[in-house]
Amino acid sequence: MSRNISSPIEKESKRIISERLQKLISRKKLPQATIAKQLKFSAATMSNYVSGKRLPSPENIEKLAKYFGIKPEELDPRFNTPSTLEEKHYPKKVDLKELEDKHIAISYGGKDLTDEDLKIIKAILKRNDLLENE
Repeated sequence: MSRNISSPIEKESKRIISERLQKLISRKKLPQATIAKQLKFSAATMSNYVSGKRLPSPENIEKLAKYFGIKPEELDPRFNTPSTLEEKHYPKKVDLKELEDKHIAISYGGKDLTDEDLKIIKAILKRNDLLENE
């Protein structure tokens, strides 16, 4: 049984591939079904890729890229290394304690946090057992 839940990276990849395929298809000025037939894809498969409902396999990305005369990474962000999508969805961790100890200003949304803000954050972390007793 296949899973129906997409990770944030898969969702973003589907969106990007969909947008890029739509542009490439419109430049070819051929019906989507004609392109699908030439690639030996079903019309439904091609439609799912173009609409962003399905994520093409790496093999199908290779076929699509070759057909449109582009590199796979120009169509599918998963071919980029390191993945900028992973960096977007899983940013580097920063330990607030280390920043505080080094006297580095901490901000949120461009606004510097005050000592009172940090006390409130610590109290919340402590209350949720995410902060050791100091």
